[in-house]
Amino acid sequence: MINISALKDRTTFMQEFKGGEIIIQDGDKDTDKMYIVLDGSVGVYKDYMKDEQIDIAVLYRGDFFGEMSLFLNAPRTATVVALEDTELLVINRATAHEFFRKEPDATYTLIQALCQRVTNSNLAYKVAQDIKIASQLDALTKLYNRGAFFEKFIQSYNMTMLNQQSGCVMMTDLDYFKKVNDTYGHPAGDIVLVTVADLLKSQFQKKDCCGRYGGEEFIVWIPGDSIDTVAPVAESVRELIELFPIDTETKQGEINITISIGVAAIDYSRPCTASELISKADAALYAAKQSGRNRVCVFDWSSCE
Repeated sequence: MINISALKDRTTFMQEFKGGEIIIQDGDKDTDKMYIVLDGSVGVYKDYMKDEQIDIAVLYRGDFFGEMSLFLNAPRTATVVALEDTELLVINRATAHEFFRKEPDATYTLIQALCQRVTNSNLAYKVAQDIKIASQLDALTKLYNRGAFFEKFIQSYNMTMLNQQSGCVMMTDLDYFKKVNDTYGHPAGDIVLVTVADLLKSQFQKKDCCGRYGGEEFIVWIPGDSIDTVAPVAESVRELIELFPIDTETKQGEINITISIGVAAIDYSRPCTASELISKADAALYAAKQSGRNRVCVFDWSSCE
């Protein structure tokens, strides 16, 4: 902790600012000074006095600011304003080395402040990442939502095509799901959707991409695997869900549900876009529904000839 009273007695590099006076302006290229608050307080802002103003921090007696621009010789990244009549110690580039050599307490406090700012930066990055991930997930099932799925699918599909690799799209739809909602209620329907989503995801690898396509429909992109590999997996998924008892948390207790599945594989003799491959899988899903439900159908490319 800096002894501010003793520091004031030992230095003449002090400057006073009236309340409301701007000390540092965001974007300024004058980076030769950093400051220590001796008395009063200052506010730190982004987009100061604009509609989208962000209040970053309030600094008090003993706090530093401006050091990053001084050490990195980079433009100011925020605006700093005196919140009241404030007295600051000014440390310029020419005298910084000598000041910190003579003031070990100030050096230690500055190191603490820098470490805290790195920690805050890391926490802010983690929060931003968490928000980004949350925005990509379906709120109920925690699978990718439709928009995020398409973004990841198209990127992976284009890479798969570029490398001439195998790949399959699997579309699933819960059979007679409306009856579940009508009979057991929508909360029970939500439990069914979450359970099916969890079971579905458990059968695929990290490289695969599972998403909620809409309503009771789910979609999976399986890059790098051929139809010979994916078709048996699809059948295993269908059987797993058919035999899995789902607790509806109602007086009716457990129920079983079935799904229909359509699968389409990349066929390099018949090039198609990412959206067209999904359409083929959807056509196979429709065929599974028309054939009696609770089954897997694979899209037949020869039907396009």
